[in-house]
Amino acid sequence: MRRAALMYPILVMLCTLAFFAGPLHAADPLILTDAQREYILPPHLDLLPDPQDQYTIEDVSTPSFAERFVPAQSGDDSHSAWARLTLKNETAQTDGWVLMIGVRGHNRFDLYIPDESGGWTVKKMSDQLPFVQWEVKYRYPAHRLILESGQTRTVYLHFSRLDSESLTRSAVLRSAAAFAVYRHDEYMALGIYYGIVAVMMLYNLFVFLSLRDRAYLYYVMNAFVSGLWFATLNGIG
Repeated sequence: MRRAALMYPILVMLCTLAFFAGPLHAADPLILTDAQREYILPPHLDLLPDPQDQYTIEDVSTPSFAERFVPAQSGDDSHSAWARLTLKNETAQTDGWVLMIGVRGHNRFDLYIPDESGGWTVKKMSDQLPFVQWEVKYRYPAHRLILESGQTRTVYLHFSRLDSESLTRSAVLRSAAAFAVYRHDEYMALGIYYGIVAVMMLYNLFVFLSLRDRAYLYYVMNAFVSGLWFATLNGIG
């Protein structure tokens, strides 16, 4: 009985060490089906930190780098990093997909897609670029991705500054049709919100012009500045 009591803590310690010493397996490929049009990406992403921003796509796509990628986890990682995503399209659709990272800030988010010549098609995205140069006209950075039916493809993402906690909340892949519906509904909701702000500003402006009470003018100024701040935060500005 005493021997069993002594062995129990040792077994727990050995199991714990084995768990943490075991290899981290790559994330499972994301299988796209006709039954689903929206996918949360982090469970299927592998990450490779690149604090010195020294790696290229030719480096990270080689077999020697394959084992360096680890499954994406929540955390605070304010450095450059690469992400790997394998997609398998089992749908019958050909209208494409939209890969969105719902995070704004001084960040670069590039997508590397393998081409038929063995090279890479690079799609660059940054909220520092003029809006007219954005491939997808949306309030957050997004890229279009074409996958033929039955095709399996591994793409890479490069982040100039990665916050993996934000990534786990915001990285989404939607079909083009699902993205159009999502964007329409979202802009409708934002339109109602900013419409209410505009109505309140106009109402209080008319009251100020009628009563000449500066309190109403201060309210209008406060609502205007707050509206601009929220527009910038929401990507509308």
